[in-house]
Amino acid sequence: MNKSFSLIDWVRPNIQELTSYTSARDQYGQDQGILLDANELGIGPAIPDTDAGHSVSTNTLHRYPDPYQRELRTAIAKLRGIHANQVFTGNGSDEAIDLIIRLFCEPTKHRILCTPPTYGMYKVSARIHNIAVDQAPLNPDFNLQPKAIIDAISPETRVLFLCSPNNPTGTMANESDLRYLCEHAGCLVVIDEAYIDFSQAESMSKSLAEFPNLIVLQTLSKSFGLAGIRLGIALASKEIITYFDKIKAPYNVNSLSAQVALSALQQPEIMHAKVKEILLERAYVSERLVLLKQILVNAPIALGSIFHSQANFILFQIDDALRLQQELAEQKVIVRYRGNELQCENSLRLSIGSREENNSFFEALINVLGYDGPTYKSIIEQLDLQTKHSALDQEDNTQSSKSVQATNQTQSPRKAMVRRHTSETKIEITLNLDGTGVHHIKTGLRFFDHMLEQIAQHGLIDLDIQCQGDLHIDEHHTIEDVGIALGQALSQAYGDKQGIDRYGFVLPMDEARATVALDLSGRPYLVFNGSFDRVYVGDIPTDMIEHFFYSLATHMQATLHIDVLGANDHHKVEACFKGLARALKQAVEHNPRISGQVPSSKGSL
Repeated sequence: MNKSFSLIDWVRPNIQELTSYTSARDQYGQDQGILLDANELGIGPAIPDTDAGHSVSTNTLHRYPDPYQRELRTAIAKLRGIHANQVFTGNGSDEAIDLIIRLFCEPTKHRILCTPPTYGMYKVSARIHNIAVDQAPLNPDFNLQPKAIIDAISPETRVLFLCSPNNPTGTMANESDLRYLCEHAGCLVVIDEAYIDFSQAESMSKSLAEFPNLIVLQTLSKSFGLAGIRLGIALASKEIITYFDKIKAPYNVNSLSAQVALSALQQPEIMHAKVKEILLERAYVSERLVLLKQILVNAPIALGSIFHSQANFILFQIDDALRLQQELAEQKVIVRYRGNELQCENSLRLSIGSREENNSFFEALINVLGYDGPTYKSIIEQLDLQTKHSALDQEDNTQSSKSVQATNQTQSPRKAMVRRHTSETKIEITLNLDGTGVHHIKTGLRFFDHMLEQIAQHGLIDLDIQCQGDLHIDEHHTIEDVGIALGQALSQAYGDKQGIDRYGFVLPMDEARATVALDLSGRPYLVFNGSFDRVYVGDIPTDMIEHFFYSLATHMQATLHIDVLGANDHHKVEACFKGLARALKQAVEHNPRISGQVPSSKGSL
């Protein structure tokens, strides 16, 4: 809780004294009677009658819109779980960014702080108002450096701009880092969540009451697919929103945009269905970029890093990126060159499109890389470009919005969030059992991260694990406590276990074989049969493998048997994790034949 922040100390004095413009609709709205006060064309709009039957109403366009868009703000508040007086609507997020700088920053006197690489409008808007811009760059993994950010804040710093998920990298900031900055920054903290619906994280808007210096930006341009109506959102304390309304243009959101936005917000299940499809496509594109990187490993032009994204785009590095971007454009495939951004050398940003568009990108890329004839055909075959989703994906995509809504009403999302903070570790985990394998994992132990990624990818679990542990002592607490927290999150996510299959699986790994038997019985038990010749595999002590599965099984309330054989310890460890992932995927799968039933003769687990 940030109790030291006093808004009155941060608003520019001239704005505190400002008497804002009073419009004709401030006192009486459009439903108050015969409107003869605003010099409107009272006989109706001068447009063809053929528009009268359109889904967007045109019969009130001769009237000025509600200057505060009360109905629209109420719908946004309902979606995000806050109060309507904490919502501002504007002409894109760019208007909110501009208002923030005008509200809190005196030209030539104050400064803002950004964390590049990041969205460029923070800097542009500041420069328009003659506000200096300081920078606290992300680290090479594109994560925030909270202490460095705090050190970069000067007495003249008025606003810290953060973007999460970040543009152009797609990376998601740790919630613990965001909370730390809200608590310690000593200035306004703006978190731009334009891409939040594509991530597994919760919006920081849930913390508005806790941090009076917090402003959250959102938009309908991304997950709602309404970039054309330019509807931006700011979420903040009601006191900050009051100041926004004081200095905004009188009618900053037009009636047509408001009508379309309200229609979308009243049926959010359509947005959720479209986001799900984009996440499937993002996984499809990511997998083929990784595969293409392997295919081109010894080629003259090769792919570099492919950055994990929690947005609707993927940033990747490739040799000679600017030339390739230009040649792709000549083939009518437009991607964004981001190599001029800090730490993004030779990078292209690829927005996720339809399956046809995504396949066209790969075909064009292989072409501009100089491959044709049999070689081109061979690469295309190796990439396995599919014209359709898998049968499961197609079933999801062919549901009407009505059936999606019905499904949402009868089956709750199986998600969980666990925070485990001790004197030895600080762990935050979010997961979605009904995901696509999207993951963002950082424990400080790279091989351990790689093993946990297997659980996400092969279990089709969206998984975010962030751990800061006492690795200066040893690896024990980190591995043990991640097992505990992950077990708790899994147990929380599958809940009462109604309608799941409960049991699972066997998996080979080259010469190694891990037999994994899992029962989500509610009775914690581990049997682990296997030995390792090496003391370490990667940066994991092999004596911690069994202990991890013990911690996991105990806290996910499951009986877990693992038998592993083989000659290569790396393969044996990986087989254990992959086998667990497949067993877990099978065990938590919904079975429509037992919908609503607990899979036990006792009637409970």
